[in-house]
Amino acid sequence: MNSSATLLPPVRRRTFTDVQIGLAFVAGCTLGACLVGCGLVVVGALLSPVPHAWRLGLGALLAAVILLAEREVRGLRLPQTARQIPATVVAQRRPGNAWRFAVPYGTGLRTYLPSASPHVLAVGLVLTAPSAAILGAAAAFGVGRGLSLLMRSFTRQRDAYGEIFQRITQVLRPVTPVVVLALVVMADIRA
Repeated sequence: MNSSATLLPPVRRRTFTDVQIGLAFVAGCTLGACLVGCGLVVVGALLSPVPHAWRLGLGALLAAVILLAEREVRGLRLPQTARQIPATVVAQRRPGNAWRFAVPYGTGLRTYLPSASPHVLAVGLVLTAPSAAILGAAAAFGVGRGLSLLMRSFTRQRDAYGEIFQRITQVLRPVTPVVVLALVVMADIRA
């Protein structure tokens, strides 16, 4: 179970507060991801004068380094921590607290990401995509990061939902970085 799931009680009837917590969490995650997206737009603009072939080579090299860091080869690590939700946020169960935790959670930098896919995608977008695509991908990442908790807020069998969600992500996790990299390469070929 991911740490955000602790914002909701495991078994209890649904309440409007649970849904508010879920919505606040999605909004916070989206804001955090969009802030990172703005930073990526700036980096992309700074790298735009670099010749296209060089950017592709740099992208391939960085993607390889990221995939090695995901497996912690030679001490490489992704820029993240295994930060959990503070007990004060969980105990009070308030939408404002969920939002405040969700903003850094949505950035993906101060919290745990189970896959290197977002990092690979960020590199590909910075080196090849227009600003609107970067911001769109950032917003989608934020919504996706928070959607699990929102969906959990609507279900009555929260433990069963968590188990099913974990099984699905375990199947998808190994293939996602390769699929994301292939999509970035295909998008660049069409551009």
